[in-house]
Amino acid sequence: MPAKVLELCDDHQALVEYRSGQRACVATDFVPEVRAGDTLLIHAGVAIARLAEERS
Repeated sequence: MPAKVLELCDDHQALVEYRSGQRACVATDFVPEVRAGDTLLIHAGVAIARLAEERS
């Protein structure tokens, strides 16, 4: 499920917000160099990929 990174937390975790508005802390061990504003693909509380930005 895609989610947007709101802020980085300690120990390879990030606070994300899903499209539904729900927020959660997720592990970012598999996605190096995560930044606020990135969109990540999340599975079972773990970021598994960074999604490309949509261009208009």
